[in-house]
Amino acid sequence: ASSDSLSDDEHISLPVTLWTLYLLRETTPPAHTNANYDLKIKVPIDADPFENDDTAATATFLGPVGTIPPGTGLSIHRDGDPAFFEVKAAGDGVMTVALTFTHALGNIDFRVFEEVGGVLTQVGGGTTTSDNEIDFVTVTNGLTYVIEVFGVGGAINPDYDLDIIS
Repeated sequence: ASSDSLSDDEHISLPVTLWTLYLLRETTPPAHTNANYDLKIKVPIDADPFENDDTAATATFLGPVGTIPPGTGLSIHRDGDPAFFEVKAAGDGVMTVALTFTHALGNIDFRVFEEVGGVLTQVGGGTTTSDNEIDFVTVTNGLTYVIEVFGVGGAINPDYDLDIIS
């Protein structure tokens, strides 16, 4: 693929194959130089095994404990594609929600909602600008809690782990 326009905004798009090496070459016409440019490469990320969990109504039910085994392949694979998970409190107390990820791969945060009578109310979350997020949420026996994991400002992230301990 190539882009040969005279504008200041060049784009190419091509299908890629896993484990294939691609060479990218930037060329400047003779008598022109430009050392001030940005190069961005966007590679598609696979959907995680729990996809279609994009709304609270389609949240993945994790039961009373809610821990997803590490290495399950959780991802925020495209802009505007949050993941929702649902747990039911097995008793009164504190639920720990821990989101483990590498911030350099894309900043993701989470929110925790309590569901009462079909209404979701935010009761916690993690919103730092570093690796990993954690919150301790007071829970009530028998109530449902929904955890939303999302990319900040349209960020994607190819790999995160979510632990919910109650």
